Amino acid sequence: MTTITDAASATSTDSYTSTIAGSEASELQEQFLKLLLVQLENQDPLDPVDSDQFVSQLCDLSQLEQASITNDYLETLETSSISSQAASYIGKSVNVEGSTVEIAEDGTGEISFEIDSYASDAVISLIDDEGSTVYSEVMSDLSAGTYTASLEDLGEEITGGTYTFSVSAYDEEGAEVGVTTYSSVEITGVIYEDGTPYLVAGDETISLSDVTGLHQS
Repeated sequence: MTTITDAASATSTDSYTSTIAGSEASELQEQFLKLLLVQLENQDPLDPVDSDQFVSQLCDLSQLEQASITNDYLETLETSSISSQAASYIGKSVNVEGSTVEIAEDGTGEISFEIDSYASDAVISLIDDEGSTVYSEVMSDLSAGTYTASLEDLGEEITGGTYTFSVSAYDEEGAEVGVTTYSSVEITGVIYEDGTPYLVAGDETISLSDVTGLHQS
């Protein structure tokens, strides 16, 4: 029996921002002073550079410093937000593109799939590790969209474990409709590669952009 429904840590940056602000400001000030000295050394004594021009240059320097500090601060906030989001997934299950499903000992499980366009019929097939189809069911009249199918009463011959599943959909004329299937995996940790966080599920690493759904394990 299948029930189908439509799918439906704060990090402080103050010290880091201060360090960035100090180093950026120091470097910009040093560059400006060097240019200023060169300009003063090479000016015509009979026609010195207008003091208003110096004031304008100082204003430009200040604006450049503020823009640089603001950009670094925003990048830091974004990185902190992404890292917090990744950490919040630990202990939960996420949906990613795939075709495996965990069937519980009581013979129940959930699968998710997306249909590209209207399907008059869709066939769910459950396949064991020997490649044999151990369960199948036909669903009808499905509009384009994402669905979660709750598998129940699969039969005593289906024991708990990992199975492969497939979903084949067809329109009213029997032409095949595009389907994308999703697997649910439990997130056990987070790793970083070049500063980018990736979710860990067993031996698999998952990009945050590949996550299509989240639910409590």
